Amino acid sequence: PYLGQVFLQMYKRKVAQGWYQVALPKENYHPQFWETCEKAFAQGSAYCLASAFQGVFNTQNPDFQIIKQKSLIIWGLKDRSHRKTDKGLQNAHFQNFRAENLAEAGHFPELEFPEKFVEILLDWKQQN
Repeated sequence: PYLGQVFLQMYKRKVAQGWYQVALPKENYHPQFWETCEKAFAQGSAYCLASAFQGVFNTQNPDFQIIKQKSLIIWGLKDRSHRKTDKGLQNAHFQNFRAENLAEAGHFPELEFPEKFVEILLDWKQQN
């Protein structure tokens, strides 16, 4: 576990910048995401991607409870970092949900397309 932390600390800028290029749509890449990240690094921010992966991969058969409250899931379909994510798994974890796919958005649909995100949110709220 420590090797990944050391590696990420040494190469966090390169890894983070590459991740943003994968997580955001190629044709609609917003450089301000990386610029904000770079400012945070300049002020001493860490990059916890290694910790996130360790938490996911070190858990054998996690015992998640089914989420019963009404939920809204919004996927940005141009997030290549989740291209292999089985979106059908939401059926196993949510009892009462609505899933929306934003074809033009990447990893941050609420930041990339805030007007569309709010429109979906308000529509979901009105129906619930």
